[in-house]
Amino acid sequence: MPCASRNEKIKMANDELNIVVLLRACRDPRPAAGVKDGGIAIKERDVRTMLNPSDLGALEKALQLKDKHGGRLIVLAMGSQEVEEYLRTGLSMGGDRAVRISDRMIGGCDDAGVSRLLSRAFDILSADVICTGNMLEDRGFDALFPLAAAKSNMPCVQNVLTTEVQDEGLHILRATDHGDRQRVKTPLPAALTFTGAADVRYPGIDALVESVNTPVEVWGTPELGISHMTAATTMPAGFGTPRPDPVRVVTPDPNLPAFDRILALLSGGVTARQGEVHHLCAEDTADELMVLFKKIELLP
Repeated sequence: MPCASRNEKIKMANDELNIVVLLRACRDPRPAAGVKDGGIAIKERDVRTMLNPSDLGALEKALQLKDKHGGRLIVLAMGSQEVEEYLRTGLSMGGDRAVRISDRMIGGCDDAGVSRLLSRAFDILSADVICTGNMLEDRGFDALFPLAAAKSNMPCVQNVLTTEVQDEGLHILRATDHGDRQRVKTPLPAALTFTGAADVRYPGIDALVESVNTPVEVWGTPELGISHMTAATTMPAGFGTPRPDPVRVVTPDPNLPAFDRILALLSGGVTARQGEVHHLCAEDTADELMVLFKKIELLP
């Protein structure tokens, strides 16, 4: 499918806002009480997954943006068929379309590969505003979303509290790392991570029934237009040649205490020098430094 250019996206934002919300799964912090034999660890099969709470808050913020400015809202998720439950939650709350990136494409991918998949999906969907939560409940900060935004050449504003569409861009109020408030203006398209609790709307019975009957699009390599090998591997970063005179690691004296032997190994056999403090004027200090550099053969 062809990708819309940046100018086309900005033009579309004036006519109809295209909003994408990324929904992610996380482990329930209150797992079932099943344990392995001997009580060493919790059984993995008894650990429940749930829709990430901050993503649900971002979905509500995106729906408020849609209600105020119009447009279409697309819910997007990556993973197995289990995540379709979260996509149908987004549909029942007011989403217009649901897309799931196949779990087979994610297997074996590193962070760079998964972010490449997300970036490709953002471009195909011609998103004006992309929303998700700022934290994962079980893993904390997730770098995949900012990486995908960077690959799509769009700004990423984090810890967003409120947002308004004005002058072909977004006027944003965000929380800083120190608890202050900051106003930011960014052009479209833009990626946003929302923070703070939101009063999430409850879907009606009719909306729930309709969401069950609405098909979820499953995208694989043909739909994304990339090969699995391209998604799963990172670009080569070059190579380095061995040092012509490698540092020889001296075997520590076995008679030394364990702490001293560890320090000797970590130092690579380089003996630590004793620091000296000179209380001299600037000219005398410079002369002393020149003598020291010549002594340790830094200067001829």
